Order: sequence, then structure tokens, then C-alpha cells
Amino acid sequence: MHFTKSLTISATTLLLLGGAAPAVASASTVDLSDQAPSSGSVTLDNNDQVKSASSSTLLAEITKATQNTGKIVVRSVVNMASGRWVYYSDHHGLKNYKWGHSNYYSTKGSHGSKAKVGSSSSGWIYAKAHKYSYSTAKGYGTFKAYYTN
Repeated sequence: MHFTKSLTISATTLLLLGGAAPAVASASTVDLSDQAPSSGSVTLDNNDQVKSASSSTLLAEITKATQNTGKIVVRSVVNMASGRWVYYSDHHGLKNYKWGHSNYYSTKGSHGSKAKVGSSSSGWIYAKAHKYSYSTAKGYGTFKAYYTN
């Protein structure tokens, strides 16, 4: 507890005195057309950069949106005609340990999301219209986020 307070005070002091430039964090936002696939996935590398996607359209749009110069993208938000998909990883630890999150909201019927980190999977988590499906996986390795209508 004392270590955490000391570390926070030291980091704040360092930033206030100009010892380090603060990083600007943001969410990347992707707006997909009505032609977007009704299900899909993205795979993030160990630096949370998009490595691959289930469709070339999804990959192109996400790649374009995440090229925010000077900003650290901490969450990706994909807006679709009938919903929103938010995916990100956090709690990064040693040897590529992390938590991966895939959360999907839809205005049309039942929908789902799934998160997978390495061999650990949340399984498909489903929700009704106008509710989020929240999925989280914890483990070592590459993170893959999924959504489906």
C-alpha cells in the first residue's frame, strides 16, 4: 500500500517537473457500413496491434482507424448499423499474460461475443437486444475478440 502511494506520487511529480512527456490515450472508432459482416473477429499481437481480422473489410477499416499518430489506443470501438463492438486487452503481466475483453451491443435480437487469450476462452456470451454481451478471457498469449449477430 505504501509502495503504491509512493510510486503514484513519484510518477506525478516526475510528470509535473517535466521529467517525462505524458502519453495521450484514446479509443479508436471504426464506423462500418450496412454491408459489414454479421459476425467477425480480430486478433491482436502482444503489443495490442491488430494482427489479423476475419474479413479484409474489417481489417482495412480497423487498421485505418488505429493509425492515430501520437496516441496509445487503449480500446477499439466498432460502430455498426445495428450495434457497437468494443474490444481491448488489459492487466498485462509477465510472459504475455493479459485479460482480453470483447463486448457487443445490438439493437436487433440475440447477439454474442467471445474473448480468447492463448488457449483460454470465455466461450460465447449471449445477450438480448439492447443489452451488451460481456466476455472476458484471461491467459498467456495472443488475444482474439469475436462478435456475432
